[in-house]
Amino acid sequence: MTVKNYIALIEFDEEIGTYGVTVPDMPGFFSGGETYEEAVSNAHEGLTFHIEGLLEDGDEIPEPSTWEEIRKNWDGWEYWNEVVPIYFTAFIPVIPASGEIPLLVTMDTSLVSRIDSVSQDRSAFLSTAAEYMLSKKT
Repeated sequence: MTVKNYIALIEFDEEIGTYGVTVPDMPGFFSGGETYEEAVSNAHEGLTFHIEGLLEDGDEIPEPSTWEEIRKNWDGWEYWNEVVPIYFTAFIPVIPASGEIPLLVTMDTSLVSRIDSVSQDRSAFLSTAAEYMLSKKT
């Protein structure tokens, strides 16, 4: 399985104090968070689900663009270049799913409670965490 690293553009909205995330290779995808770290984490989780939805619909998954390709070809570049005063970038690693298997996992109850406090889907949370950690190893 190959990790695909998508470039994300992250804008800080001073007026409301949150971060918004756009991934140029994924039209219609938008995510965000109250901190930069939360915005990147939410983007990773959201992008994973977005790609899974594309696969379920039979759509093709776009290959990640380079920074130069985004600047040259992305329709939204003019806005980001001229209107957004300050933005950040990040790589969002994604491993497209190729199928699912049921898995029994034993965990400390306090850890499960912490997971439940930030996610409504334990399996998705654990899959995202595993993908993230594995992407750090490659």
